[in-house]
Amino acid sequence: MTDDEGRYRLGEVPFGNYLVRVRRLGYRPTQVRVRLGQRAPFRVSVAMEVLPIVLEPEHVTAQRQTFRNGSFDHLQTARIAAYDAQRATFLSADVRILTHLDLVESTTFGETDLFRAMQYLPGVASRDDYTAELWTRGAPWSHTRVLYDGMPLYNPLHTSGVFSAINPDALGTVIFQPGGRSARIGEGAAGVIQLESRPASDTTWSGRAEVSPVSARLSFDRRFSGGRGGFMFAVRRSYIDVLMRTVADVTNDPGIRFPYAFADGAARVELPLGSVAMLDLSGVFEQDQLLGDVRNIIRDSEGSWGNLAGRASLTLPVGALLTRHTIGGTRFRGAMSINNPFAEFADSIPSHSRMDNRLDYGMWETLIQPGFARGPLDWTAGIQLISERQFYDGPFPRPYPSNVVFDSLRLTETRFTKGLWGEVRAPIGAHMEVDVGFRVELSDSALEQGTVALYPRLAWRFTPAGGTTTVSASYARSFQYSQAVAPAGPGIGPDLHLTDVWLLAGSAAPPIGSTVFSVSTERRFGTSWLANLTVYSRVAEGVAVPDPEPGRYATLRPVFVSAVNRARGVEVSARKIAGRWHGTMTATFNSSRMESRSAISQDLYEYPAASDRRVVVNGTVGFQLTESLRLGGAAAVASGAPFTRFVLQTLPCDSMVGPCPPHAGFLSIEEPNANRAPTYASASVMGEWRKAFSTWELGVYIRVRNILNRRNAVTYTGSLGGCEVVPEDAVAVRTRTAVCDLFNRGLPLLPLAGVNIAF
Repeated sequence: MTDDEGRYRLGEVPFGNYLVRVRRLGYRPTQVRVRLGQRAPFRVSVAMEVLPIVLEPEHVTAQRQTFRNGSFDHLQTARIAAYDAQRATFLSADVRILTHLDLVESTTFGETDLFRAMQYLPGVASRDDYTAELWTRGAPWSHTRVLYDGMPLYNPLHTSGVFSAINPDALGTVIFQPGGRSARIGEGAAGVIQLESRPASDTTWSGRAEVSPVSARLSFDRRFSGGRGGFMFAVRRSYIDVLMRTVADVTNDPGIRFPYAFADGAARVELPLGSVAMLDLSGVFEQDQLLGDVRNIIRDSEGSWGNLAGRASLTLPVGALLTRHTIGGTRFRGAMSINNPFAEFADSIPSHSRMDNRLDYGMWETLIQPGFARGPLDWTAGIQLISERQFYDGPFPRPYPSNVVFDSLRLTETRFTKGLWGEVRAPIGAHMEVDVGFRVELSDSALEQGTVALYPRLAWRFTPAGGTTTVSASYARSFQYSQAVAPAGPGIGPDLHLTDVWLLAGSAAPPIGSTVFSVSTERRFGTSWLANLTVYSRVAEGVAVPDPEPGRYATLRPVFVSAVNRARGVEVSARKIAGRWHGTMTATFNSSRMESRSAISQDLYEYPAASDRRVVVNGTVGFQLTESLRLGGAAAVASGAPFTRFVLQTLPCDSMVGPCPPHAGFLSIEEPNANRAPTYASASVMGEWRKAFSTWELGVYIRVRNILNRRNAVTYTGSLGGCEVVPEDAVAVRTRTAVCDLFNRGLPLLPLAGVNIAF
């Protein structure tokens, strides 16, 4: 057998006369007489004459099959294929590839939600029931970089963080990398979530539609040009504003209007250019909009916030190489205005204050890799030019709940980065593989490491004979140039917020320099069971945190101080990925600590990170009872998140100018994150019924959150000198004499239902 280019080699052949016969389908067989003498190597090339094979036409007819997009066999095959792709693509065993089934079967809040489904992965935690933010191995949300077709998305969440802003029907691949990753990816202090848009799947029109308690969504796709090209688009919009407007008109009560809505959309087009080149266009937008008062939540505020990202990629073979040229960018903007300049003092319901918050990102990239004829070394290289700009003009960061600083802040920064990267993957013997990568960046001289920096990457995997057990390790050094320091403006509801104050590394702020190391072992039992053990360590420098100095809070404190984050932990997981039932069980034992120096006293403080949960245990299970009926459940138990206690101060009205709010601020701040919230526990269940009708399929699902109706204490909101007066929606915990800590109550027992259609 020859290789892809027709080359062959016969080793250890004795000297003598030979007859070499050459055969290939579609060519006339030939033979060559060879006399092998003393000279070696001896080279023989054979030219073959084309002999076409004429086939008789074959006519095939069949009846149109009923729709089986969600059939049991199809979904089970997708899970196994995702795991096989994970092992073939990544050497590190802590990388996870999520399938569409992983998303739709998760017991999420109201509808299929990407980030809430990921909260059950090993090493992942969250702040509380109300947010879809992810804490990756004890790091805050902004340290996990979200990439959509290579373009970054900044805080891609709807409804102040409650829902993911990514339509799941627009996604083809979801890859979560909490440890080492490709040298092509420059950022991600704690982890990277790679979202790849979904290409069209068939040469006929197909689509999905769903109505959930939260929103309605629709997607279409179709392939054309003989299957080489394709088109996909997906849209989603909330409808509570339309519903409440109708109710307000019927009841003649304008006060119940809900002037808030979110929407998102995504599209992808693949255009063949000739017989070999391909142009790939994709884009995504997501936006929230507020146009007035929301009763008991916010008043006199108008604005919008969200991301807009897009890219164009040209794939072009050049000789034996394959090149891909990409240009794209992202714009994140949050803009708020206030209708009544004295609304802050009107009553206890806040206004957001004026704000203009922008992040602009642009990138040009050229990628080079071998074409179809690949040798034993699989390599990739590329160059990137990146432009970033930040502008912020708005309220001072609000690092603690229940505290609004009325000072304003203005930030502006621009930076350019040139990146050159390469990596090579090679086998070492029969049972070992290694992936070595590097990334060189030339950037602004304001960075501490100078204008040139080298970031190495290394991944290694050993697979003993039999292939059921693997041992892997990864190491990566990277820098992240943008991070969120604190929310902007007042809290909304259970300490939700519209946007964050972002910092772009430059003259005033350092980048986050992160070193991540992990070792994993994984074993496969049969075709369906997997067990994994991972030990990890991360050191991140340049993390922006509030000044840790305890004492009386004052607006004279700096916007942030620089901290070092040290995290380490152990992750254990067991998965069943095939069969009539499937499930996961994960346990994470984590320690994430900060070390920062106060700008006030210059004292050095070491304390737990705000995103540190020491123990997190998750479990999910799903049963495919019949081809149409699927049941599932999920449970989570986590140790309490740390918080910095501050004592609220109630001032008499005669000390205030204007109307008197119930709490004017707080007296003092105690040691940073020296206290922890109570243990969190919750369980949820789901059921889905699907029925196929000719060429379309109907699905109905029910999800019940917190089925045990546990009264969880989630986000800390402040402490009072006693528990005599406690808000109805709060949980009070008396921790010491004359001090009562207040927490928002988590979600109660909450049944939700929805309908979806696939065609």
